[in-house]
Amino acid sequence: MTNATDDVRSGLRAMGAVMARWRWMIITVTVLAIVIGDVVAAVAPRGYRAEAVVLVTQSSVASGAQNGLNTAQELLNLMPTVETIAVSDQALSAIKNASGLSQSIPSLRSDVAVAVPPGTLTVDLIVTTSSAFETNALEQGLVQELGYQMASLGGSDPARSQAPVVMSLELSPAKRVPSEVLKITIIAFLIGLIFSGVGAFVFDRT
Repeated sequence: MTNATDDVRSGLRAMGAVMARWRWMIITVTVLAIVIGDVVAAVAPRGYRAEAVVLVTQSSVASGAQNGLNTAQELLNLMPTVETIAVSDQALSAIKNASGLSQSIPSLRSDVAVAVPPGTLTVDLIVTTSSAFETNALEQGLVQELGYQMASLGGSDPARSQAPVVMSLELSPAKRVPSEVLKITIIAFLIGLIFSGVGAFVFDRT
């Protein structure tokens, strides 16, 4: 047990001695890595993010408790298709033409996250792009076009339930996504320290 402890202490002293001999290289490489990481974080494009919450309801209240229950169930059954409708080629193409956005349809789709919380009639829309204008235009276009697409599901048969209506509960303007300078700095510090430490041991043996 004593021999093992002595070996560990001896090894630690040897590591400390190597790092002490090459301390200026370790410090220089680590600082350089931090500086490079901070520069990358500073020049990296920062995105813009906007969030909207909409409610899917009907243009008129169904008469009678049973009709109301049926209506609510019909809407709940319809909600799983909303995610597909919101980012369909038809919807995104209409938004692109109306807003003058230059991105392709697949690119617009990748900028949008759509979620329908289980058991609810609400839709969460999150838009993230590199431009405040594009973010706002896409967010507002999604809400508007989703309303058009949902309304078309009602059809023209008066015997059917009233067409679904999309009501905006929350529509936030685009905000800059906070940069991850601290996270990048920590990662750069660790990378610089590890590589410089390994380099010190390699150079010390040559």
